[in-house]
Amino acid sequence: MRRRHPDPIALIQKDTAESYGIRDGEWCTITMANGSMVHRAQVHDNMTPSTIVAEHGWWYPERGSPFDGWDDANINVLTSNGDVKGREVGTAMLRGIPCTLTPGRPPKKAGSHVKS
Repeated sequence: MRRRHPDPIALIQKDTAESYGIRDGEWCTITMANGSMVHRAQVHDNMTPSTIVAEHGWWYPERGSPFDGWDDANINVLTSNGDVKGREVGTAMLRGIPCTLTPGRPPKKAGSHVKS
């Protein structure tokens, strides 16, 4: 599976990617209030402007431990169950979280799966 899908992916709307200087296939840093994370950009024009969709549940078991790297690429690490709650039922906000994008920056612990 890792051979077919070697990197965590962030789907980024085309105009949004252009405004941040991010090109399809390049690494980008997603920054939120709780930190930042690196994913590979996949630029799409069939998304709502100013939208990104980052993969959750990502980790790097090939680094050694079965749980290694979960805090390097799992976008859930950047979400919070603090003061921001969904107004409908009071649950933690998992969608519509403000973020910024920065082009580049390789993963913190680049492994054999990383392609430049």
